[in-house]
Amino acid sequence: MSNGYPAGDTHKVPYIFRFEECWLVRDECRAFVSKNWAADTGNLKGLDKWQEKIRRLRRCLKGWNRNILGERKRAKQAISYKIAEFERKINLRELSVEEWYEKTALNTALMSIYREDQVWRQQRYKERCYLEVGFATAFIDEESGDSKDKLIITSLATENGTLEGDEAIGQHATAYYKDLFRHEERCSIRLQSGFWDDDHKLNEQDNFHLNKLFTIEEIKEAVWKMETDIAPGPDGIPATFYREFWDVIKGDLKEMFEEFHTGNLKIHRLNFAFIALIPEVEGPTCIEQYRPAYLSNVSYKIFSEVLANRLRKVSDKIVDKIQNAFLPGRNILDGVVVVHEVLHELNKNGMPGVLLELDFDRPYAKVSLDFLQEVLILKGFTNKWIHWMKKLLQGGSVSVMVNGKPGCYFQQRGLRQGDPLSPLLFNLVIDALSAVLHRGKEKGILEGLAAHLTYKGVLNVHCGEDTILLLKDDIEMAVQVKLFLTCYELMSGLKINYLNSKVTYIGEDKSKQEEYEQVFTCNSGSLPIKYLGVPISNLRLERKNWQPLIDEMHSKLASCESNNLSLNDRVLLINSSLSDTQIYIMSLYKLPDWLITEVDRIWTRFLWYGTVKKRKYHRKERPRICIPEADGNLSILNVRVLNDCLLSRWLYRFGEHDETLWKEVIDKKYAVYENSTRYIEKHGCSEFMKAVCQSRDMFHLGCDKSLVDGNCIRLTCSRWEDNAPFGCKCPRVMKKVKDTLLPVSAYRCWRKGKWQIPVQRCFCFHINGMVEFDEVLEKTKSNTSGKKRGQRWRVEEGSKIYTKFPGRFLEGGDLQVLWTCRMPRKNKIFLWMVLNDCIFAKENLYKWSLKGDDTCCPFCNGFETRGHLFFQCPIAQRVWNLCCCVSGMNWFPSNLTELIERIVSSPQKQARMILLVAAALFWSIWLARNKALSDRQVVTEPNEIVSQVSSLLQLWASLPNQEGKKWVLSFADRLKVAALQPCG
Repeated sequence: MSNGYPAGDTHKVPYIFRFEECWLVRDECRAFVSKNWAADTGNLKGLDKWQEKIRRLRRCLKGWNRNILGERKRAKQAISYKIAEFERKINLRELSVEEWYEKTALNTALMSIYREDQVWRQQRYKERCYLEVGFATAFIDEESGDSKDKLIITSLATENGTLEGDEAIGQHATAYYKDLFRHEERCSIRLQSGFWDDDHKLNEQDNFHLNKLFTIEEIKEAVWKMETDIAPGPDGIPATFYREFWDVIKGDLKEMFEEFHTGNLKIHRLNFAFIALIPEVEGPTCIEQYRPAYLSNVSYKIFSEVLANRLRKVSDKIVDKIQNAFLPGRNILDGVVVVHEVLHELNKNGMPGVLLELDFDRPYAKVSLDFLQEVLILKGFTNKWIHWMKKLLQGGSVSVMVNGKPGCYFQQRGLRQGDPLSPLLFNLVIDALSAVLHRGKEKGILEGLAAHLTYKGVLNVHCGEDTILLLKDDIEMAVQVKLFLTCYELMSGLKINYLNSKVTYIGEDKSKQEEYEQVFTCNSGSLPIKYLGVPISNLRLERKNWQPLIDEMHSKLASCESNNLSLNDRVLLINSSLSDTQIYIMSLYKLPDWLITEVDRIWTRFLWYGTVKKRKYHRKERPRICIPEADGNLSILNVRVLNDCLLSRWLYRFGEHDETLWKEVIDKKYAVYENSTRYIEKHGCSEFMKAVCQSRDMFHLGCDKSLVDGNCIRLTCSRWEDNAPFGCKCPRVMKKVKDTLLPVSAYRCWRKGKWQIPVQRCFCFHINGMVEFDEVLEKTKSNTSGKKRGQRWRVEEGSKIYTKFPGRFLEGGDLQVLWTCRMPRKNKIFLWMVLNDCIFAKENLYKWSLKGDDTCCPFCNGFETRGHLFFQCPIAQRVWNLCCCVSGMNWFPSNLTELIERIVSSPQKQARMILLVAAALFWSIWLARNKALSDRQVVTEPNEIVSQVSSLLQLWASLPNQEGKKWVLSFADRLKVAALQPCG
């Protein structure tokens, strides 16, 4: 069994148990696990009972799996041999009805085995994606094996020379992390009592929420919130197991939580983790160039997740507003906006300033738990909660994995990256730094930049461990800041790596740059600086600042073996080629036209050409392939629309009633009216504000508003009281109005129970247009309650903001049901290609000049077009006729238009069933066509194709949440029986 860890299958590694998701495909697995878990454990209780059941289950599953693997391997060989025998018989004679039935049953059994293999490969692929944090390279792993090689450590450079071999490298890595986790004594510097005021401390009600008894509902919520596509911890039990067997194990979990609440649970017995080494740079040579990825036991992470969910609900109160990471209601880019606006203000007013970018060395690992406990006490946490934190954070054991081989276990210190609690607790540690700096600001020792925008200026901005200090141009003040930082290091245990930190002086006197470098003993920085990967400058970004986006995208796609990928794989790669950094940049700046054109060119070329430099035909124009899946198309990202949607979110966020630093800065800098939906674009706006103002129309598309008097809602582009703006619902009428930006009240007035509309003198209404317009208006109810106009961002199912929703009004499609069918995505892509005439039919190959003059259908002598191959060919007609007879319909389509009309006019559930059968039929005909061309055989009977259709439908019926599963299985069985019988 493969270990599933970074080394992949290229090294021999010791056997490590892991629960395989492919086991769940077998019905007997669930019964086996349930029976084994319910077995008697004697008088054991709580944690002892849990660990006994886990040990017994692992032991039994090992033996069960050996039998299953051997049985599956033997069955696969036997079935493949029998199918090959039938293939040889087909070349010599026609098969009898009984032989066709047997061959169909063998195909179904073989496809079931393949499905288990597919689930196994998907599980490994997801884990590699998590470990590599790079989707594109992991995706190609199945083809090239490159991603496995990247995670294999062949040598490491040390002070004593180069180490080679897994054992030597493993010992060195273990020694390095033991030293990193070594306990260090704290100095005598402490935070004074009452360091935080009551507004930043927990009250009695908050503590009651944190310390109340654990319920089965919040435990279940924590389990369902955990990611299922990451590698499991040392016990080998993934989060998928806890979901699939929740009803079996929930009682034992609840019992452990009851012990934990009373403080009697020895949770360190669950707190084990592997450390996988992930390269931080290309071609790492030393251990410092790897970052640790912790693979903890899920049983331990459930406790951490439950407590993190509770802490998250009170974090907004106790963490300063200048922190933006891992907190509900705050955006990771808020700090970037603040820094950008402050730099713009400095440039606008000719003011000097200093930026200090701090780099913490291994911050999570070096946090002093004594200091964290001190912060928790001063923040008002109870002794019970602090005791829980000590239980979770102390006594954990980790083992460094090198090329899939775990080393010896040793005690860990500090916070663990990947643990749900760690970022929330680290925010409290950083909040102490923020409080220290603000104490200095209140006493007049320190001062930030742009003091006219906020009290004594913006001094510091934090996003997790990413910290920027914005200092007034004063050398003496810089010395004081260095003293503050040194004291904080001694208190918290954190270490600032000044060699990797940067200081940037903004002003005309460039000689001061060296002075500040000497004060902070760090490197020189320059504008634009990069914060969270986003370039920030006091001037407009130049072309060279945008070029890294293009280069990154080029390198991502160029590294893929795209010639071996299907169209489906390329679509996934294209949509994943935008990194988090690129999304952040699109959220702050309006992308220049040349950049959008270049991105479109790169994506379109990759979609149709791959990495081949030879020019090929574009089988579909780009605007069409950018239409969303919900509207029946490929849904390749439209960069321009996505850019506008991301920018328009800031307008919505500004209308929310919360106090944040970025709002305070924006409000002081720019005049705002219409309840923050329109900004005065006066001369001198920052690049960010200009971009946001240009996205106002997209904002109105994505925001629902309630009508009071119509004075602040745009009729043409605002959405109110319904799902779409009037400009979209009544385009003929709206084209003739006087001004598209005026509010509702300027278009029509509600007088004597009727709408009155002022229009251009030369305009004569079309009767149909006016009737349609009046019908829409009559349905609109005017809210005269006197309440304020309300607005809310339009959301899909659930409560998450759907950023791309406004763009849906700019794009349209014609077959929405396609992407909601339960079938493999590659079959959806192929069906889309058939519907859009993008397949490599011989007619298209001839039209695209990709092949010679051979245009004959392999089933007959007709001209091979899309319509002929799937509808007019005698073989296709017989297959369609048989499928329609079996389903009880007296109709079968003679062309694609008839099929689409039938689907569109049918109820949604029936439309999905028709589309499911059509997809299986198209795919089977296409496979038979390709096989006939490669084997140079003429297919004269539809039996093989019908058998393939039946097998595909049976396979797709077994997919999770398949709609009409019983009907699909019944139809597939009847199709088998009727395969060789004439239709009546």
